[in-house]
Amino acid sequence: MPKCERCGTEYDEGKPHKHKEKFYVHEGKVLCGSCLIDMSVPLDDAQDYETYIKLYTDFHRGGLNI
Repeated sequence: MPKCERCGTEYDEGKPHKHKEKFYVHEGKVLCGSCLIDMSVPLDDAQDYETYIKLYTDFHRGGLNI
């Protein structure tokens, strides 16, 4: 379950919640979209959290050939 390292907002896929923000990885930190915008970082400059985790885990498991 990702948690924004700036504001502390958590995203739990199993529970209903008000915060339906996407999470991103920017400069090694997990951040919600609102915090990225507050930091004046374009969302295109950050990597989607789900994509980051999939690539990172596949790469380290040896399943991704680059």
